[in-house]
Amino acid sequence: MNKLYPNACKRLWKQQQEQQDEEEQQQEQQQEQQQEQQEQQQEQQQEQQEQQEQQQQQQQQQQQQQQEEEEEEDEAVSAAADDPKKPRWLSQQQQQQQQQQQQQQQQTRSSSSSSSSSSKSAAAAANIKI
Repeated sequence: MNKLYPNACKRLWKQQQEQQDEEEQQQEQQQEQQQEQQEQQQEQQQEQQEQQEQQQQQQQQQQQQQQEEEEEEDEAVSAAADDPKKPRWLSQQQQQQQQQQQQQQQQTRSSSSSSSSSSKSAAAAANIKI
């Protein structure tokens, strides 16, 4: 065959070489794209981790604030109850009112904090889906 059709053989060989070159180029491009995608994914994961850490910090701060506020309120209630100038029945009445107020505040706080945390987790979930 080589002797009968030397030009045809050369052409065939040349085509095969070109095809191989093209395939190698495509493979290189694919590898580059994969690397880029992996890098992007890693960046996204890092960002998500940072966001989650920030959210945790915010939640911890909110909890600390709530505890501090509740402690302050408790102190105020006990101080009012300990005031010797007031008659006993008046301070008891005030204590009951303050306890009711505290309960209402705690209920509203807990409902608002749970709704904000659920929206945060929904946002985090949305980020993960993207």
